[in-house]
Amino acid sequence: MLASASGSFGISPSQICIWDLQQQVCRKVLSHHEHNIVCLDYARDDRFLISVGTICQKEKYQCWIFFLEL
Repeated sequence: MLASASGSFGISPSQICIWDLQQQVCRKVLSHHEHNIVCLDYARDDRFLISVGTICQKEKYQCWIFFLEL
């Protein structure tokens, strides 16, 4: 499993795609960040993904934690 992130563009929010590398398909798209995502990391057991992104294009950050049930 691989997570990739794209930046926001215009009114489109940033997106995180959870990829199944064996099947070569995106299994889930997460779009909770309104602005740029600056960091992604998995928990040690790979069940959780944490993402950090900017808020309002300023030096403030927001954090999301996702439970990965695929």
